[in-house]
Amino acid sequence: MSNPPAWDDQRIFLAVLEQGSLSAAARHLGLSHPTVRARIEGLEARLGTVLFTRSGSGLTPTPTAEALREPARATAMAADRFVRAA
Repeated sequence: MSNPPAWDDQRIFLAVLEQGSLSAAARHLGLSHPTVRARIEGLEARLGTVLFTRSGSGLTPTPTAEALREPARATAMAADRFVRAA
């Protein structure tokens, strides 16, 4: 991928996965719901895949999203180590 997703988009993606909704992720991150929605939509466009199916009952991670869960967690842990080392 010539233009990989920014870490912040991955962080938002992980928050949506772990919090279970755009609203909960927004609260957790201190962002607005529209910002989180737009960043997820942008990430999906950049990756060329759907990460969540949307329904009246909320979001369901796709198999692709589940496959990206552990790499996103590893990136989050590396970012935390970076900050602690600084």
